[in-house]
Amino acid sequence: MTKSAVLAKRRASCATLEEFQEHALQEFDLLFAEMAFLCEREVVMHHHEASKYDRLGSRLDLTAKFLAGGAMLCFAVGAYKVKWDVMHLNTPFGFAALNGLVLAGLLEYLGRGSGMFWSTMRQKADNHKKALVQWQRLVEETHSYRIQLSDPRYEAMQYSKWFRKLVKAKEKATLLASVPVSTTSMFESPEAVISYKKDNHLTRGNQVLPRS
Repeated sequence: MTKSAVLAKRRASCATLEEFQEHALQEFDLLFAEMAFLCEREVVMHHHEASKYDRLGSRLDLTAKFLAGGAMLCFAVGAYKVKWDVMHLNTPFGFAALNGLVLAGLLEYLGRGSGMFWSTMRQKADNHKKALVQWQRLVEETHSYRIQLSDPRYEAMQYSKWFRKLVKAKEKATLLASVPVSTTSMFESPEAVISYKKDNHLTRGNQVLPRS
C-alpha cells in the first residue's frame, strides 16, 4: 500500500479534517525524527571512517619518510666509506648502501602517495568526507522540515512531498561511500551515536570534517 493510500485510509477513519491533519502531523513528526537520527548516524559513521583513513595515511607517510631518510643516509655514508668505488660494493657496508638506495627510492615513491595502496586510502578518505557532507546537509534539511510541520499553512500533502524529497536525497548519499559492517555495528544504538558526537564535537553548526 502506497503512502498516499495509507493517508487516505487514515483520513477516512477520522471524524473531521482537523483530526486527520493532527494525526498526519504526529505521524510525519515521527518520520522526520527517525530520518534525522538515521542521517546523524551516517554522519558519525562516515566521520569515523574518514578519520581512520586519514590517521592511517598520516602514519604511513611519516614512517615512509623516516625510513627513506634513513635509507638515503645509509647510502650516503656507504658511498663515502667506499670512496665511490663501485668495485667495493661487495663489502657488507657497501652492499647495505646499495640496498639502501633501492629502499629509499621505493619508500619515497610510496611516501609521495604515488603508490596504489596509499592512493586508494586517500581516495577512500575523500569519499567518506564527501558522503559526510551530504549526510550532514540531510540532517539540516530534515530538522528544517520538522520545524515547518507546525506552520498552519502546510498540510499532509506537503509533508509527504518533503519526505519523498529526503528519501531521494538519502538514496543518492548512500551511493557515495559504503560503511563496513564492523563500523555499522559500533553505532547501532542512539547512545553510541550521541557519545561519539559529543566526544568529537559534532554538534550542529560545528565543523564536522575530520582533520587531515
